[in-house]
Amino acid sequence: MRGWIAYPVALLIALCCRSDAAGWSNTALLHEFGGGGADGSYALGNVEVNGSVVYGMTVQGGDYNRGTVFSVHEGSGAFALLHEFFGGISDGAQPYGSLTRLGSTFYGTTFGGGNFNHGTVFSMQTNGGGFTLLHEFLGGLGDGAAPTGNLTPGGSTLYGTTTTGGLYDAGTIFAVGTNGSNHRLLHHFAGGTSDGGTPRGSLLLDGSTLYGMTSEGGANGGGTVFAVSTGGGGYRLLHEFAGGPDDGAEPIYGALALSGSNLYGMTSGGGDYGLGTIFSIATDGSDFTLMHEFTGGADDGAVPKGGLLLDRATSTFYGLTEHGGDDDFGTLFSIEMDGSNFTLMHDFAGGPDDGAYPAGDVRLSNDRLYGMTRAGGDFDRGTVFSAPTPEPTTLGLLLVAALTAIGYARLRRR
Repeated sequence: MRGWIAYPVALLIALCCRSDAAGWSNTALLHEFGGGGADGSYALGNVEVNGSVVYGMTVQGGDYNRGTVFSVHEGSGAFALLHEFFGGISDGAQPYGSLTRLGSTFYGTTFGGGNFNHGTVFSMQTNGGGFTLLHEFLGGLGDGAAPTGNLTPGGSTLYGTTTTGGLYDAGTIFAVGTNGSNHRLLHHFAGGTSDGGTPRGSLLLDGSTLYGMTSEGGANGGGTVFAVSTGGGGYRLLHEFAGGPDDGAEPIYGALALSGSNLYGMTSGGGDYGLGTIFSIATDGSDFTLMHEFTGGADDGAVPKGGLLLDRATSTFYGLTEHGGDDDFGTLFSIEMDGSNFTLMHDFAGGPDDGAYPAGDVRLSNDRLYGMTRAGGDFDRGTVFSAPTPEPTTLGLLLVAALTAIGYARLRRR
């Protein structure tokens, strides 16, 4: 082997010889939610990781039991409530989505609260200060209501969806400036057989096009994949889920992932066993493919309620399922971009030593994955966890060393 290619080939072999799930299951609990006035409870959605600090939101807990924004330091375990939602006319309540960080500012939505109790868009500093309501949803024909997804930034504009409201009360796509100005509706979902309805997840922005999913609507009633321009034009359905053994159904809480000209996502239903799927589809709506059909039980996950995280360095997706695994408390899994090598990395066990029922995505930082569960832990009110990503096996590392040494030796003989 020529010396100049010895190392990359060896590295490729090492990556192909990654450790199995037993070597990856060193999951650590960073925090176990206790509820009440001093803690959050019932965590949904994703976390944000900045250095050694993990941020997130809970649907319940805090002084008013209407949800919290929190931080936890991975090293010290120091936990802080940055905001306790109290609803009413001057605050949000029940954040089902996740935080979006731009510099030192977080943006998010709440399902309820605000002047009309139809939910809010808010901003706050990462230290907990400067909490501001940017928009209070009106509901009715002229505005959305009850957002559950994350906000997607595009320059100085935030994009999101609401589950209800709009002309047909089937949800909306909206845009609003990061300073709260220029709120506008890009699409009113009509539901029924001609459009999607009840979007519960988040949007993906690629150039001037937004991609997303609805949990209901479409010709088969199982939800849709859609695209729309950031100006609101060009709305089109890319796929209408049919459920059954050959299709997914009811995508919940997740967002699509993009690589090249393909979108990737998950559904909570459909597939051979009715327990959810992983799928891919081209951005023009062609080439819909089921990459994995969840079977549940001890050897697989079931009912994913979130999206996929793509590690572009290894072309690997990571995700969570709410059920499945040894105890049916959910799983953390990986799968290659081509649909091969599906592996359970962790089976959640619940109880005082582990989380249970994760509903959201994972985040990747410094070769570790971070996420939340809505139950489990000492108080059965949810957890924040981290888990290592796969590492090369001893065999893989030995191959790296041996082939690299051979390459350098041949170079020296020249």
